[in-house]
Amino acid sequence: MKSSTTNVETSIVEIPSNEEEVFHESSESFQEESSSSSLNDDVQQSSEEVRVPSSNTQSISNNMVSEMQDELDQFSRLVPRLEGKTIIKTKWIFKNKKDESSLVIRNKARLVAVGYSQQEGIDYDETFAPVARIKAIRLFLVYAAHMDFTIFQMDVKTAFLNGILKEEVYVGQPPGFVSKQYPDHVYALDKALYGLKQAPRAWYDVLSQFLIDSGFQKGSINTTLFIKKKVGKPVNHTDYRSMIGSLMYVTSSRPDIMFSTYMCARYQANPNEHHVSAVKRIFRYLKGTINLGLWYPKDSGFKLTAYSDADHAGCHLDQKSTSDSVQFLGDKLVCWSSKKQNCVSIYTAESEYVAVSS
Repeated sequence: MKSSTTNVETSIVEIPSNEEEVFHESSESFQEESSSSSLNDDVQQSSEEVRVPSSNTQSISNNMVSEMQDELDQFSRLVPRLEGKTIIKTKWIFKNKKDESSLVIRNKARLVAVGYSQQEGIDYDETFAPVARIKAIRLFLVYAAHMDFTIFQMDVKTAFLNGILKEEVYVGQPPGFVSKQYPDHVYALDKALYGLKQAPRAWYDVLSQFLIDSGFQKGSINTTLFIKKKVGKPVNHTDYRSMIGSLMYVTSSRPDIMFSTYMCARYQANPNEHHVSAVKRIFRYLKGTINLGLWYPKDSGFKLTAYSDADHAGCHLDQKSTSDSVQFLGDKLVCWSSKKQNCVSIYTAESEYVAVSS
C-alpha cells in the first residue's frame, strides 16, 4: 500500500467575482478531467490520500465530486438575481478526513459562504448562540456519576445546515456547478449555510425548539442545559378535583390529613397518575383509622395555646414555603391549618416569621 506523500490538509478556494464564467461547467467536466487521478470506490479507506485541489479548475476525484454533490443537495431554490439584494459569494473547502491511524477514510468537500460580505441589520440581525459553560458540563458529569446514569454523546451531521433563516439570503451558484440553463440565477437559502453570520443562532433556535417540543425544559440559569422530567399519565381533572373536595370536607374533623390533602390539592390544574395514587393512599389511611376523631375532655382547662411551624422552599414549583399551625383551648384542639405562603422566603427564619404572623 502506498504511503502518503502529501501533507496538505485543507485548501480554501474563493469565487473570483470577475471570473465567474470560468465555472460555467457541470459536474461531469470535473469527472472527465479527474478520471486519471481519482480513487476507485473500493479503496475508500487507504493510506493514499486524494490530492486536495488548490483551485477549482484542477482535476478532482470522483469521490470528491460526490461529496460536492451532497453539499449541493442542501439547496432547493434557484431564483433570478434581484436588484438591491446582496449576493453572497461562496467557496469550496476540501479536506481529507483521517482516522486515528492516519488512514484516509473520507474525502470531504464543504461549500461555505463568504460571511464577511454580509452587512449587519441588512443581511442578519442576531448572531449569538449560547455555549455550555465548562462548570455546567462538570456538574452534569458529577450528577450522572452520582446517580449511575449512562451518558450518550451524539453529533448532528452538518448541524448548521439545519438552521432556519429568518432573513432573505441569496448566494451565488457554486463554482463548477453553475446551471447551463440559468447561469445568472442565484440560490435563495431557506436554511443556514456555513460561513453565514447568523448560522450559529439559527441552529440553536431549531435545536432548542425541537427539545422543547419533545418535552424538555430550558434551564433558567444555563440556557444550554435542557431537562426532561418524568411525569405520569394525565388523568381526568374532574374526578381528581372531586376526590380533593371530599378530602377537604373531611379535614374539618381530621387534622391528621390536613397537610397531605393540601399538598395534593396543589396539582388540581394538571394532575397525573402519581397524584391520584397519593390521594388514594389518603383514602386507605382514612379507612384504616375510621375510629379516630377529635376528643374534648370535660376538665382540661381553657388556656389558649398555639403552635406554628414552617418548612423552607418546600414547593419545588415556585420555591415557596408551607405554614402549619394549631391552636388548643386547654387540651382541646379547636383550630388547625396548612397552607402555602404567598411570598418566597430567602432564609428559614423568614418562613418561620411568616408562619407566626399568619
